[in-house]
Amino acid sequence: MRLIVLVFLLLFANIAHAEARKSEPSLSSKIDSCISDAAYKYNIAPEIIRAIIETESNGNPFAINVSGKSYYPESPEKALKIINKNKSESFDVGIMQINKWWFDRFNYDYSYGLDPCFNVHLGSWILAYEISRHGYNWEAIGRYHSHTEKYKRKYINKITGLLASKTK
Repeated sequence: MRLIVLVFLLLFANIAHAEARKSEPSLSSKIDSCISDAAYKYNIAPEIIRAIIETESNGNPFAINVSGKSYYPESPEKALKIINKNKSESFDVGIMQINKWWFDRFNYDYSYGLDPCFNVHLGSWILAYEISRHGYNWEAIGRYHSHTEKYKRKYINKITGLLASKTK
């Protein structure tokens, strides 16, 4: 009898666990929700935020760029190892590739940048900051990436090309 009860409990636990996994939102739907929230909060078109994400990390929440070299680790733990190894270098973190300067400025732990929602909100805040300084225009979007004219122009071209291809 105990064996039957045990088998029944194990079977029920597996079914309940499978149902719980089905009801959990996927990472991409969580990111979409964060994008919608940030777009609303900072009054930025969600398409622009998505274009920045695609350009910066291709949607990889653990992406790291160290002094121009991109890494795409499979986990936050592996991403943190790369960050810790390169703390003296310039690096960008997460889905919107936020530069370490911003984390240092606000005294945020770099690991926060590996949380996609935190990263989307901080990245959108940075874009909103540039918009407040330059207007809602390509200059502000270019300055999200760089204040150097050459890199800013390249970035603007990437974003406009990506947005144009999405509307076809």
